[in-house]
Amino acid sequence: MLKQDNEKDPLLIVDPNFNHIQSRRFEWKDVPHVILECAACALCLLCLLWLSLLIIVSLLLSKANTVAVRTACAGFWDFMLISTLSPLIIPTLYCMLSCCAWSWQAFSGGSMLIMGIACLHLTITCSENSTCMDAIRATTPPLPWLIYMGWLKASLYLAGALSTLVAWYHPIPKHP
Repeated sequence: MLKQDNEKDPLLIVDPNFNHIQSRRFEWKDVPHVILECAACALCLLCLLWLSLLIIVSLLLSKANTVAVRTACAGFWDFMLISTLSPLIIPTLYCMLSCCAWSWQAFSGGSMLIMGIACLHLTITCSENSTCMDAIRATTPPLPWLIYMGWLKASLYLAGALSTLVAWYHPIPKHP
């Protein structure tokens, strides 16, 4: 029976000692499929990473949603909430304003630059305010995790803006 299956499909290697198919022969036409599957796995991993970071930031924001934090750190909690939703807000704004002839690269780079500078300013201001630091530290003792998240977001926004600026001045050449 196995011998007949092997004769029908020459790509299958059948081991006569076992009652199952061991493997297939390598063919170069399979390489794009393997690359596509690897890219899909990487994309899935990035989505899961983004989702886990969204959950962590949401938990931090829910713990820091106190009267003490909102009064001592004027605008910081609100900005962190908006920046958490920025992966949804920025493309929506672009869709609404795309009639203004901006390219996506310019719009997203400008948005990241504005968000990075604002996040850096608010995080520095809150880090220098001892009342704000004590209020945030009280929500997640012993460390002020929301301030750390502010530093992380500022660095990510500014890295995205720098990446856009580099791509703007040194575009990847298109091959024919």
